[in-house]
Amino acid sequence: MDETFTFTTSSVLELLELLESNRYIRSMELDALQDLMKAAAVSGIESALYDGFAEEKSSGLIGRCILLLNEIGNLDMEAIMRAKNPLERILKEDPSGIYSRMNEATRQVYRHRICRIAVKSGIDEMTLAEQYVAQGKQGTDEKSRHVGTYIYADYQRLIQSHTNRKWYIPLQWLVPAVLSCVLSGLAGNPLWAFILYFPLWEIIKPLIEYISVYGAESEYAPRLEFHGEVPAEGRTLVVISTLLPSAKGVPELCKKLEKLYHTNGRGEIAFLVLADLKQAKMPVLPEDAAQIRTCANGIRALNQKYGDRFMLLVRKRQYSRTGRVYTGADRKRGAILELVRMIRGQQTAYAEFIGDMAFLQGVKYLLALDYDTQALMDTACSLVSIALHPLNQPQIDPERKIVTAGYGIIAPKMVTDLSVSLSTPFAKVMCGTGGVSAYDTACLDIYQDLYGESIFTGKGLIDVDVFAALMNNRFPEETILSHDILEGSFLRTRFVSDLEFVDGFPLHATPFFKRLHRWIRGDFQNLPYLFPRIPSGGQTGGKEKNPLNAVSRFKLFDNLRRSFNPLFSFLLLVLAFFLPPKTSILAALIGGWSVVSPYLFGLLRTVVNSGIFAFSRKYYSNVMPQAFLLLSQALYQMILLPKFALNALDAALRAVYRRFISHKNMLEWTTAAQAESAVNHLGSILRFYWFPEVAGIFFLSSSYGYMRLFGLFFILALPLVLYSGKRYRKQAEDITLMQKDELLSMTAAMWNFYRDYAGASDRFLPPDNMQEAPVYRVAHRTSPTNIGLFLLSALTARDFDLIDSTELFTRIQDTIASVESLEKWKGNLYNWYDTKTLAVLHPAYISTVDSGNFVCCLVALKQGLKEYRGEEPRLSGLIERIERLIEETDLTPLYDKNKRLFCLGYDAETGKLSRSHYDMLMSEARMTSYFAIAK
Repeated sequence: MDETFTFTTSSVLELLELLESNRYIRSMELDALQDLMKAAAVSGIESALYDGFAEEKSSGLIGRCILLLNEIGNLDMEAIMRAKNPLERILKEDPSGIYSRMNEATRQVYRHRICRIAVKSGIDEMTLAEQYVAQGKQGTDEKSRHVGTYIYADYQRLIQSHTNRKWYIPLQWLVPAVLSCVLSGLAGNPLWAFILYFPLWEIIKPLIEYISVYGAESEYAPRLEFHGEVPAEGRTLVVISTLLPSAKGVPELCKKLEKLYHTNGRGEIAFLVLADLKQAKMPVLPEDAAQIRTCANGIRALNQKYGDRFMLLVRKRQYSRTGRVYTGADRKRGAILELVRMIRGQQTAYAEFIGDMAFLQGVKYLLALDYDTQALMDTACSLVSIALHPLNQPQIDPERKIVTAGYGIIAPKMVTDLSVSLSTPFAKVMCGTGGVSAYDTACLDIYQDLYGESIFTGKGLIDVDVFAALMNNRFPEETILSHDILEGSFLRTRFVSDLEFVDGFPLHATPFFKRLHRWIRGDFQNLPYLFPRIPSGGQTGGKEKNPLNAVSRFKLFDNLRRSFNPLFSFLLLVLAFFLPPKTSILAALIGGWSVVSPYLFGLLRTVVNSGIFAFSRKYYSNVMPQAFLLLSQALYQMILLPKFALNALDAALRAVYRRFISHKNMLEWTTAAQAESAVNHLGSILRFYWFPEVAGIFFLSSSYGYMRLFGLFFILALPLVLYSGKRYRKQAEDITLMQKDELLSMTAAMWNFYRDYAGASDRFLPPDNMQEAPVYRVAHRTSPTNIGLFLLSALTARDFDLIDSTELFTRIQDTIASVESLEKWKGNLYNWYDTKTLAVLHPAYISTVDSGNFVCCLVALKQGLKEYRGEEPRLSGLIERIERLIEETDLTPLYDKNKRLFCLGYDAETGKLSRSHYDMLMSEARMTSYFAIAK
């Protein structure tokens, strides 16, 4: 390995140019170039370790390879691709001009797919790319002129031959049907076929899914590059649907809006609270005006602070025929529909609107959120960049009034709020660890990756024009509770697994079951949409042909099947109680296995994928936590099975009765906040969970031992609910007076160190260290971190009354005076100074993390000193000097815009930035990054 060669972007380009003169470099080779170079470096390390090199030669090679890995990671691969990739040069001639506007990841997907198609078809990749450009030139609109249209079409034909997607739905229907018929034949009773069908379906479903997705790819959603700023052609309105908060709830709402603004507020984007008044027996309540006024004042305050970026729309109550109360028409579905009509300039009835109407009527997309949904940094812009890509733009069938290609809805992955998942044992078990994914990589979604369309869960980006064209008078009024899945089917939903929203989750079992009850009622009220003819929209009462495809109808049916599975599983266990031993064991086995099989299959896959060594305590992995989580979920499902079964039966019967007979209370809804705040005393829990206890006593009376085991599980339901719903409490032990005195004496000793060593002889700067053995010695040098921590130590000494405010001022002002006189680089302190002479120590270097630590300490110091200005007025002037130091510190030169990371530092003697970088999160420079963003 040539030790004189340095891997820079320019040197790699020169190397590739030399290579090109001897042979053609394929696009796939260039795409893999960085990984191959890293592999070569790792191989060099391996050779040094195992090939018996001399120790001196070996250590030199290892050091060179490690340095090489760092250099390779710093290469600007986009620049290399632009200059040397042959496909890149051809595809930039895309007649639509879209290719050059896409982000690098999408362009890489295009190139990779061309290479795969070329390999399979035997056509040269450059010839193939030229053919796609030629096809684009024959197009008449943006999509047909875009090369991606033809790349994706050919690639879909290629991969369809390698997937089993055509078998997914037929196998789901047929395999449990065959098995249940065979078992019912053996039992001699055809009724068993009906009872066994759904439990057997649930047992074999994981296996069928595994077979069906084998060979399928998690497709990256193509997108344009907007650099985090929503463009004018994608003007977006973020909509939070909620009940109008009380006066106490307005500050929390404003805080949520402010957070959304800071994380997603760049470009053509605004934020609207779409609020309904709580339902009442009359259209207007006396307290309405005050409640609206309080919320409106909060919105106006935000607009004064940030500009007219916030809006409020409060709907009037209207009489509900099915609920016999005054409420917002058709709840959330009606609210979104009314907002869309308002955007389109149509007349709507609202109680209050605050905001920029001109901005509103130019909105292209709605980003629908619930009150407890959090949108992560720039996810709104990322969703818009996907929606505006020609391959994702929706195409409407005007006759069927449905989206047949592209997507009217772009939906991100939903993950549970980390703080929620760690609040109670119930939430921790039912929703897992929570939190956002560590890496923004795509994951599999079976409907999206097999059929190109997914399920809408109510949070995502909605195309306003498409929604207005297809959803206006689409459904009969006051009949649709679970509208999200239907809207997602009519508008076609694109699931994006590499983007995430954070959502809430019920903290204990009661609101969980109430939410599940509502979902099941909504699914059963959607029953008519499974059939060839569906209800016409509005109040016509007629019928029309069902435009939903087979996949969309299967989604609706699968929701019904899933809700019924606990009922049939429990029914099998009840029947097993009365059956002869052999038949009883089989019925109990199928009933119990159908409850836990999804979790046990997931456990099996986790172990198989990670290997048996994952169970070794010497081997770190997430297998053991994941295994315990899956087993805990299986246990919860089994213990609460009677409640799941009764809940499903009650919801299904109520929904069918209300939908087809009474036509009352079809939109009955309890918000998550209302469910969580409901009183859960022992009496209410007993009334809600009586059935598992009765079922437990019933099964404990069985003569079969395995049935008594089920009884033991069920009777644990009440203790489980009581325990798992309790919030975790951090137990802070009170310290004794003796312990407090000991801690204070330690604190005083620490402060005495600074009092003794940060004196006038060292220009009131702290030394780096003091050595007691083998000889006493003080290191008369200091760093920015040392200085910052010393300043905070002085503030802490005042907090503990070890010094008074006058001494605090004197010590801080003496040190700040020395800092002001220190030589700096763009306001940043150098890494080391001589405390005797204040000279910069060589090599002169500016450390990013040290500079960041120092300025963050100054920010904390400034805030702490404000508390003592009343005792020492001179602190006000000192605070101004500290603010000046903070303002003069410029971290921008230490930031690498190409890598989007901070460099380790700047070598003032060579005039170059370090070629190494700090990681964005997992590094000691995280505090520096936070400060730089805030500044």
